[in-house]
Amino acid sequence: MRLPTNQICREAPSTSYSCSRCPIVPRLTPRSQSKGHRKQRATSCCSSGHEDFQTQEAWNRLELITRKLAVAVSEEDYPLAAQLSSEKQSSSQDLPPVSQYTFHQLQELQKGLETGDVAQQYLAVRKLGGTGDKFALPYLLACLKHGRLSSVAFDAIYAIFMWHPNPEITALMNQACSMISTKEAAVPILDRVIELEPMYYEAFNKRATASYLARDFEHSIDDCHRTLKLQPDHFLAMSGMGLCYAGLERWDEAIHWFQKSVTIHPHMDQIQTYITKLKSKGFGGTSLL
Repeated sequence: MRLPTNQICREAPSTSYSCSRCPIVPRLTPRSQSKGHRKQRATSCCSSGHEDFQTQEAWNRLELITRKLAVAVSEEDYPLAAQLSSEKQSSSQDLPPVSQYTFHQLQELQKGLETGDVAQQYLAVRKLGGTGDKFALPYLLACLKHGRLSSVAFDAIYAIFMWHPNPEITALMNQACSMISTKEAAVPILDRVIELEPMYYEAFNKRATASYLARDFEHSIDDCHRTLKLQPDHFLAMSGMGLCYAGLERWDEAIHWFQKSVTIHPHMDQIQTYITKLKSKGFGGTSLL
């Protein structure tokens, strides 16, 4: 949930994936995801499940080859490195063009991290946000923990959250966002988006924002849960849920969701301030996990 700039913000404007297949250097490993969420990545609002599954399999193979290549180079096994480099080039052709571009930008990001080239890092992250490719998300989420990259990574992630291939959906979302402070105007548009595309989690998140701004906290919480069911790493829905529970003066639940959100994006300064204030008042002592 992203609020208008004249409202209390659910995010600061501006990790580690348990998989060792990552093409990014150890300083930036993709954020871990639950088994259920990894299965959900095979289903998208933007492509058929079969196509997505094939892309996921190709992506997994490419990540594995890249990891093996890095090991071969580190061990100076150059014949194996040459073989793996050839396999990597061949396997990249199995990805759709957008994901080929995503993978290339991830390697550009890796080079920037290895050399300390901040401009290259920023450019790669911005280009990843412009792809709309969900396969970039775990790596961009990991960037949120790098203070220097967190702001540009946030913008890139938000762009992917908002992205949809259907121009009608995009136009409706832009219209709803322009009137998000008026629930009566925004919600019918968002209802239409959800009717057209029930797997598009950002429509639920925006509807949650409209309800929150109208102080309809219960409905906002319901839509935050729907958002997280479709996109479990949606830290804005988590922080938004915290604000809703704070509005209901359910402080332990508020701090629970605030803390979950900052485990993904630790540089949301306003949310960190809320956590500190609630802890100083003795809330958050019981885990709700």
